[in-house]
Amino acid sequence: MDYILQTNALNKSYGHFKALSNFNMHVPKGSIYGFVGKNGAGKTTTIGCVLNTVSKDSGTIKIFGKELADTDTELKEKIGVVYDGDNLHCTAYPAQIKILQNPGGGWAQLWRRLLYFPI
Repeated sequence: MDYILQTNALNKSYGHFKALSNFNMHVPKGSIYGFVGKNGAGKTTTIGCVLNTVSKDSGTIKIFGKELADTDTELKEKIGVVYDGDNLHCTAYPAQIKILQNPGGGWAQLWRRLLYFPI
């Protein structure tokens, strides 16, 4: 079976707190997948690891059958995410928010511009 997303033995700790412990998830290609659970279950941490915005401690993550690397901008540009809130960093300035409205160059370009935006 082809999977669009796979995590295998995914682990992430914050100090002594284990947010993810050997977490496995396999989402078949073409499926609709609901990711639900109680507060503190590790949903946000898992998505952060998948998007590579949170560094995993160990384990593997494959998207479209390929393991996601920090430098893999082509693969990252194929991922779309809609969070349930604004999720902007508390120090975002209006000019930075304007970039979000018109990134003009894909997600890789957007993140480069946000991370290195001169203040």
